[in-house]
Amino acid sequence: MTASVVLRERLAGLEFPTGSLMVPAYEDWIARDTIGAPPGEDGLLHPGWTLFGALRAAGFDLERIIQLCGASWDDGVVFGETSIEQVQPLRVGVEYEVNGSFLDVQRRTGRQIAEFDVVTYEVRIEHDGETVTRCVNSFVIPRRRTA
Repeated sequence: MTASVVLRERLAGLEFPTGSLMVPAYEDWIARDTIGAPPGEDGLLHPGWTLFGALRAAGFDLERIIQLCGASWDDGVVFGETSIEQVQPLRVGVEYEVNGSFLDVQRRTGRQIAEFDVVTYEVRIEHDGETVTRCVNSFVIPRRRTA
């Protein structure tokens, strides 16, 4: 069995610990000020929170996700793709539950990096049992060619 198959079998479906997200108004103000966005209206968070809120409250921090993939940032790990489905807007001061899981591992080859794994995982921000936002992210993890 190849290393990528072993990693896929170990990670696919592995649930993250449940996290929580609650963004107070001052944090949204700081985020908006930092990126030059206009002030929020009607208690809505900036749409960027769909991504950085999911990453912040995922139950595993990014370092732990990379470790579970058998790598570290020193290996040259980079973000791959991100897909965001926002069902409802996120609101200031609302307590959200955050759940996530690994979806897949694919071994690939390329011109710049001989072998690498693309590890895909999702994070769902939920409220009252309903999905508010779903983010699917991937990491590209360079691998040393094995014999």
